[in-house]
Amino acid sequence: ATIYWMDGIARMGDELSKGLPKTEKEAMAYMAEKRPAIEQKYRPHIANAGRGITLGMKYGIEKIPAIVINQESVIYGLTDVNEAIAHFQKVKQAQLEKS
Repeated sequence: ATIYWMDGIARMGDELSKGLPKTEKEAMAYMAEKRPAIEQKYRPHIANAGRGITLGMKYGIEKIPAIVINQESVIYGLTDVNEAIAHFQKVKQAQLEKS
């Protein structure tokens, strides 16, 4: 399973904000000094969030949390992948039994 954090950019912003100095001038100096390290640390997170947003649009994700299974079904409200898979299998089995 691959996990995409569609809210990853917001999470990153929240995390960065926690460590910023109080004044704008100090915060700007801090960001200028730490920029290379910050970019290196967060580049994978930004890529993950971007891919998640792109896939979310492809699958018609309307809200989060959402888990996409087999590129065909969206399970909303669950964060546990195993629980979502069990739900998916249960629904599939019920559909098979009806037909």
